[in-house]
Amino acid sequence: MELHIVGSGSGMPVGHRSSSSFWLENNDDVILLDCGDGTSSALHRANLNPLEIGAIVFSHSHSDHWAGFPLLIQRFHLLRREKPLTVLASHRIVKFLKYVLEMSYMWSERIGFEIVWQPIEDGKKYKFKSFSIIPHLNSHLEGYRSDLFRHPLCDIKSFSFEILCDKTRGIYSADIGALSDIDELLHRKAKWLLIEGMHYSVDEFKKWITKKPVEKTIITHIPPEREKADFGNAIVARDGMTIHI
Repeated sequence: MELHIVGSGSGMPVGHRSSSSFWLENNDDVILLDCGDGTSSALHRANLNPLEIGAIVFSHSHSDHWAGFPLLIQRFHLLRREKPLTVLASHRIVKFLKYVLEMSYMWSERIGFEIVWQPIEDGKKYKFKSFSIIPHLNSHLEGYRSDLFRHPLCDIKSFSFEILCDKTRGIYSADIGALSDIDELLHRKAKWLLIEGMHYSVDEFKKWITKKPVEKTIITHIPPEREKADFGNAIVARDGMTIHI
């Protein structure tokens, strides 16, 4: 199984990092975790064939995790994709992305392939060819809750993901509110952990990770001010990196 870092940046755009997007591959089963700004160009630079993607999984609705989606669908259309694409996201993100595609003229009868929309639920297992994905709610968006009455389109749902494949177990934290958000997911051994590197202190992380049963840790979602941060023994992701997991 291989993890290709398509986009390792944070919500602050920089020239050498695209926004969050990760290509997870096992044999001919490919899942894209998030699809931030610049994903289509980053896939091209990495010589990754987007037509191999079977599913796209969205963690939450901050634009650095979804803004590359409309252009990727357009690219599928121009490449004459035929096989179905599964999209996993919260119910309201699904509704929003459908609207975005409609406004982008990427109509279901025009694009040439079927999009299978799957609204995700906390704790429910979703199965693919070789992967199973279990979403777990985290606290990343809780700070917005007090203003939610003014903005009813938002649903304050942000997910981390437990990913199972060939008897191995990995975790994609996506954006979190605190390291404790994923403590429960790390009560038992994980082959790998792909964790964002922004919403906690680096010193706190280095103490925290030493107590976790994780074989390989990869830091992503790196803001400009943490480009030279010391994350201990963790791998610091960069765009175009391939990691065997």
